[in-house]
Order: sequence, then C-alpha cells, then structure tokens
Amino acid sequence: MTVSRDIRGPGRKGPAWIPKTAWFPKTGAAWTEVFVAGLVYAVTAQLSHALALPPGTVAPVWLPSGLMLAWGLIRGAWIWPGVFLGALLGNTWVYADLSSAQAMVNTGVAGLMNATGDALCLLAGVVAVGRAPAERPFSTPGYVLAFVLGG
Repeated sequence: MTVSRDIRGPGRKGPAWIPKTAWFPKTGAAWTEVFVAGLVYAVTAQLSHALALPPGTVAPVWLPSGLMLAWGLIRGAWIWPGVFLGALLGNTWVYADLSSAQAMVNTGVAGLMNATGDALCLLAGVVAVGRAPAERPFSTPGYVLAFVLGG
C-alpha cells in the first residue's frame, strides 16, 4: 500500500491504527485486493438478500457494509472501487428486471446509485473514524452513539 495522505487531518491525534492511506490503489497487488473486495461484497450481498424479509427486499442484516468498513479501516480507503463494483454487481443482480428496456435501465440506474452510496459511505466511515479525537474512539459511549447516529 502506498502511503500518501493522513486522513486524520492536520493536528489531529486520531487512532494510530487507522492507516495513512492513498485514495486509489497504486499497485497490481492493491488492484487485486480491490477485485477481491468487490467479490466479497457481491457474495455477502447475495447472502444478505437470502436472509431478507418477504417480499425479499429488506435484509435484517446487511453484511457487506460492516465487512467493507472493517476492511477499509484496516487496509485503507483505497478499496472503495471494489465496494463500488461489488455493490453494482450484487444489487443489480438481485433486482435485475429484464422484462423491458425501461426496466433494465431502471435496474442499472438503481444499481449505480446504490453503488455510489455504498462507496461514499465507506469513505465517510474511514474518514470519520480516522478523525476521532481519541486513540480508542469506540471505547467511549458518546462516540459510539455519534457514529451510529451519523449513519
């Protein structure tokens, strides 16, 4: 991983375990990890959809989000392209409607919007935890509450 920017921000102490990170993969190995992250997202999305409540659209547990946030916190925010591609593949696959051209366009647009939101959430989560004022931010109830309410 290429170290290029401290997401903790200037003058912030933040958790030292959050890696200083590039925003994009820089090496072939990093791109391979991005691809693997995308596959993990797509597979866990299928598993989460299998657990969905009838009629099959609301999953009580969305495994990919937590896994990708943990991956991003441990390895760096540069895995976001994998999250984007995994969300696009996983969600478009589940909601695919091939009954008409308009339905296919709607499915594609919904998949793109979902993928964009998931990638942005990963980036926001990594930055939010990286800018926490404490070395162990999740050890304080106030920060946990702020993190949960912040989304």
